[in-house]
Amino acid sequence: ECQLDSGAWTACTSPKALAGLTEGSHTFAVKATDTAGNTDASPAAVGWVVDVTEPETTITSTQASPTNGSSFTYTLTFSESVSGIAAGDFTNAGTATDCTFTPSAASGSSITLTVTTCSTTGTLQPRLAANGVTDAGGNTGPAADSDATTTLVLDRVAPSVTTIALQAGSDTGTSSSDLITNATTLTYDLVFSESVTGVASDDFTNGGTATGCTFTPSGSGTTYTVSVGSCSAGTVILRFAAN
Repeated sequence: ECQLDSGAWTACTSPKALAGLTEGSHTFAVKATDTAGNTDASPAAVGWVVDVTEPETTITSTQASPTNGSSFTYTLTFSESVSGIAAGDFTNAGTATDCTFTPSAASGSSITLTVTTCSTTGTLQPRLAANGVTDAGGNTGPAADSDATTTLVLDRVAPSVTTIALQAGSDTGTSSSDLITNATTLTYDLVFSESVTGVASDDFTNGGTATGCTFTPSGSGTTYTVSVGSCSAGTVILRFAAN
């Protein structure tokens, strides 16, 4: 007689085919009865797991964005233990180029992915290719390309000053561009190549001969104005400090 899981014992012959099994754990037991009617008190049994579900993954990172970093760490969490994880399974779904992907292990249910050598600008969103990994049941997954839950903006290009120019209203000379003035307060336009923060009074000095100058910046993003006052007679060359 044969028994599937906790079902009833039924007469059977060898070989015994089993069909329509549900996903999960199963046990198949067999007991024999001799011609005298004696039945095996310790039936032979075998267990196995039916697994027809492909593994899935989530790719996450706590890295702040935007960033000027050059190495980035992601956590891959799989729905079950998998194998076959390789660098070639990963690409960037973002716009940054030349990225190198290094998984911490070839198998497991949670691995670390390190991304390096990306271009200085662009976006980074690691992608695991569909069917790039395999579970213990031989199912490949994920079913479709799996992208990181966040997109990281890469920016390793330092901002630059594109314009430092005296406003025409501060030039009281015979023309508005002869750079001669008797104004006590001079206003300069300051324009950066990209949005910046941290512009402060002590970032400025005078590269000319006038002394005692004070500097008062205002603005945000890419465009600021700087008011220069209290200068002695002499020349004013507004200078913004490096870094």
